[in-house]
Amino acid sequence: MIDSDADVDLNGLSVMLAANVCRVMEDIMCVDEQTVQRLTDGFLSHYLPELSSSKRALQELTQNQVILLDTLEQEVTKFRECNATVDLNALFTEAKVYHSKLVNIRKEMIVLHDKTTRLKKNI
Repeated sequence: MIDSDADVDLNGLSVMLAANVCRVMEDIMCVDEQTVQRLTDGFLSHYLPELSSSKRALQELTQNQVILLDTLEQEVTKFRECNATVDLNALFTEAKVYHSKLVNIRKEMIVLHDKTTRLKKNI
C-alpha cells in the first residue's frame, strides 16, 4: 500500500518532470489540446463575423466596379460616336463653304465669259 508521503513525492516528481520537459522543448509551449481548441474557437468567433462582412463588402465592391467599368466603356463608345458626328458636321459645313466658293467662281466665270464675248463683238 502507498502512504500519503509517497503520493506527495510522486506529485512533486510529476511536476518536476513536466517542468523539465518544458525546458527541453524551449521553443514549444506546453499547452493541452483543449486550451488550443478553446483559443481557436474564441479567435474565430471574435474575428469571423468581421471577416465575413468584409468579404461581402469586397464582393459588392468588386461587382459594382465591374458595373462601373461596363458603364464607362459604353460612355466612351458614345463619346467616340459623338466625336464622329461632330467630325461629320464639320465636313458638311466645310463642303457647304467650298460649294458656295465654287458657285461664286462659276458666276465670275460666266461674267468673264460675257465680258469677253462683248469685247469680241465690239472689236
